[in-house]
Amino acid sequence: MTASKNTLIAALALWATGSAMALGTVEMQFSAAQPGQVALSTSGTDDYDTGALQYTTRGGKSFLAYCVELAQDHSEAGDGFQTFTIGSFSGRQASALQGLFSSSYASVTTTTQQAAFQTAIWEITHETKSAVFSVTPGNGDFSFESLTNGSASDNAGFVSLVNGYLNSAVNYKGAELYTINKLSSANFQDLVSATPVPEPTSYALMLAGLAVVGFLSKRRQSR
Repeated sequence: MTASKNTLIAALALWATGSAMALGTVEMQFSAAQPGQVALSTSGTDDYDTGALQYTTRGGKSFLAYCVELAQDHSEAGDGFQTFTIGSFSGRQASALQGLFSSSYASVTTTTQQAAFQTAIWEITHETKSAVFSVTPGNGDFSFESLTNGSASDNAGFVSLVNGYLNSAVNYKGAELYTINKLSSANFQDLVSATPVPEPTSYALMLAGLAVVGFLSKRRQSR
């Protein structure tokens, strides 16, 4: 293999690492739950601390993830690095999750918003009976029940926030702004994470840089 091809492959691999997780496996360790998670109950949880989870890869990259599985707990920091399989979603889940992240992820900042965003993900990944995504109590086979120690007004406001995210998700018609990764483990909670898709101008700069690298490499070989 020529030096220019080696350089090109290395550059593409580096670019992919920065913009999305490559398919395969990743070793990652649970770092911490985001501070102030909201405790709530759903048709699949009971008084469950809900929100974003922080992980660190073996290479030191930190990222946020959300739960897509209710049957297992997430790993703890004391469990050390665990191997997760990197995959993707399909069908209705894939389109709804892309719409959810593209329409709302960037604006999710508070602990309540993170809890609502997590609940919206659970609805998308667990709802099988209803054609409409909604966490209104009694809707489909997954629904919200109550905030721990929340008032009736608090519960209604939370349902409205979650359903707002879900409505934005199914109505989103714009560009796919994120690569959605499904992180699966046999021993711990499966997760979803998202990495921004580079803008077209960034791709153009990358290609221009690779062209220069290839040109310089070719010149060195011809001397």
